[in-house]
Amino acid sequence: MKNPFQYGGIISGPYFADRSEEIKELSREMENSGRVFLISQRRFGKTCLLHHLKAALGKSEIACTYIDLNAYPDLRGLAGAITSMATRALESNTDRVLKIFSEFHRLRPKLSLVSLIKKGIMHKTLEGHYRFVDGFMPY
Repeated sequence: MKNPFQYGGIISGPYFADRSEEIKELSREMENSGRVFLISQRRFGKTCLLHHLKAALGKSEIACTYIDLNAYPDLRGLAGAITSMATRALESNTDRVLKIFSEFHRLRPKLSLVSLIKKGIMHKTLEGHYRFVDGFMPY
């Protein structure tokens, strides 16, 4: 009988099974800036889980990256990798940020005397002028 479990690389598709609850829980922790430590024996799918988590978070507005600490023999190399990968992860969200800011020009605040009068913030004087109610500070 052939072993139904694949190993030796990043597993995806039907071979990455029964981890949806873990992905949801890890996503929730990342969205809330939580700290998570994945600890298990070798070849139990920690790396695959992290790659699937990265893909799931990539669909949201959370910038993330994966860094294999074993690939960097010294602190200088690791620091360079963190900087480079974080920059790339944030750049992928740049278009979203620019789109959000580009919509700000459409915002038009509206102030209505009628609504201010109904809410008791302003009133009409005997002379026909509108004034803020005593005690209300408009700033």
